Amino acid sequence: MVTQYAALLQGIVSNLDGLASKLPSAQVDWVIGSAFGAVTLSYAIAAQLRAKAGFTEKDGEGMKLSRFEVGPNEKVLVVEDTISTGGSTLKTIEGLGKAGVKPENILPVIICLVNRSGSDQLAGR
Repeated sequence: MVTQYAALLQGIVSNLDGLASKLPSAQVDWVIGSAFGAVTLSYAIAAQLRAKAGFTEKDGEGMKLSRFEVGPNEKVLVVEDTISTGGSTLKTIEGLGKAGVKPENILPVIICLVNRSGSDQLAGR
């Protein structure tokens, strides 16, 4: 529900006691979220990092990146609103790979608002 309030979401993303201290210091060219829950979060974080923002879309049982073109050497940060099983996030990462994004260009961190999984790892990330 937080993501429907633009000012609140921007505050969470920009404040050090919110997500700002968790954002990577490494270069980020793109912030990509999964459809549909992480679309607004990807834009809020991209604004904070001065990066481009995008999202994957559902494609059958998977996700695909169809509206955006990530360059061959551009770095991607994956974000998610809520992680429960991690399935949508993993499908987003897989969709990025199918779109030609090299695994080494996907940052080894995932930013989320709520982590219900009980783990701080998602398939080694």
